[in-house]
Amino acid sequence: MNNSISAMELYLKYKPSSVVTTTELTDTTCGIYPCYYRITESGLKVSTSAVSLIIESEKYSRNANYEVQPFIENFGGKNMASRIEDLGTSLPQCLKSQIPESIIKLLKQKSILPEQHWDEQRQTFADDVYRLQPFETVTQEGDRFQNIEFKRTLSEKDEFIRLSSQYLTEYVHQIEKQYPNHEHIVLTGGKDSLLIHLVPKLTENWSAFSAYPNYKNTQNFFDVNGIHVNKLFTHNNTNQESPGETVKKAICSDLRADPRHIRWRTELAKISKELDHKCIFWAGTEGDTINSYYSAFHSENEQGYFDLQMSRAANWQGTTHQTTANFTGSPMLSLYHSPKLWRDVYRKYDPAMIKEGDDLRDEIGQQLAGGPITWPQTNPGPSPYQYNNEIDLEQAYESFIQQYRCREYQPLLYEIESTDVEALT
Repeated sequence: MNNSISAMELYLKYKPSSVVTTTELTDTTCGIYPCYYRITESGLKVSTSAVSLIIESEKYSRNANYEVQPFIENFGGKNMASRIEDLGTSLPQCLKSQIPESIIKLLKQKSILPEQHWDEQRQTFADDVYRLQPFETVTQEGDRFQNIEFKRTLSEKDEFIRLSSQYLTEYVHQIEKQYPNHEHIVLTGGKDSLLIHLVPKLTENWSAFSAYPNYKNTQNFFDVNGIHVNKLFTHNNTNQESPGETVKKAICSDLRADPRHIRWRTELAKISKELDHKCIFWAGTEGDTINSYYSAFHSENEQGYFDLQMSRAANWQGTTHQTTANFTGSPMLSLYHSPKLWRDVYRKYDPAMIKEGDDLRDEIGQQLAGGPITWPQTNPGPSPYQYNNEIDLEQAYESFIQQYRCREYQPLLYEIESTDVEALT
């Protein structure tokens, strides 16, 4: 039995979706690496997957209080909300950017557009399985405590830029030293992920994955800034998932995020398998909300900055990290979520330091690269996937639990062939 495990250690040191026994589970990275736990007589059972804890358990009781979110209930259906989302998906970026934010808010208030694409519940499908909260510690006795103190003492931009550059570099070097034979693959699009390529490296084991419509921007960024990667993987961002792959993706996410917004995982799984799962995916998760003015996080009319980092960011973007690990068999790390970064920099961060129009990523990138950087002029975000087939994901999840609990050998989620779960649709 392990004495204590952090959420990040669970993602890095153990195979995704495996069940580990420990005395204590703690989160030190603002919940971006979701973990689940079940208290047993033999110790605290923990995993990156709630469903793995459920099928490993000798008993299972469906949690009647757990509410499946609307994006799961309406999945594949062509109601008004999904039709408007599909219309937005098909619009050119130049038109999307001209839609006033007030119109978007009004459509959400009228329930014409979904208010959110993620699940913030601590509870899960099973009565005795729970999701670890940001900065929470849980013991095998069932004691829980959450340290959410933020000092807000770091308010000088120059100092923040200096510390960010130092800690981002130290973080990358730490992971390189821990996994010298792994290939590091950066999911590359906007500035948040482009910054990862500017961090000075100890090894040459670095590649990039960039889907359309950002692929050309990524390629040009590498060319004009003289950045070398071993390989530049790509994807046309067209949904080519089979029904079985869609169900598997939903199971890997524990139904906690809208599958339409979790793209390319089948391609990432192929890459991971080709590398015998000896790879680490990197992402620039929430870099914009930390390093630049972001209205939803810095506006006085919204929730507090740290509340949003621990709710929206942890549950939406965090589930993307969870799904990637469980689906591909390789962890996905965020450049902006290491224990030291949050302990020494971001938990001392003063949100008032960032004013409208600020973007400290330019100066951080320049410090990391040791000189001027030429950035892309546009950042066309990839559209959510469209699905024409109606799949009852809740029923498929429940069927998966019932079928796999009866098996003597319970494979890890990434080992399961999508054809094996297609019948659950």
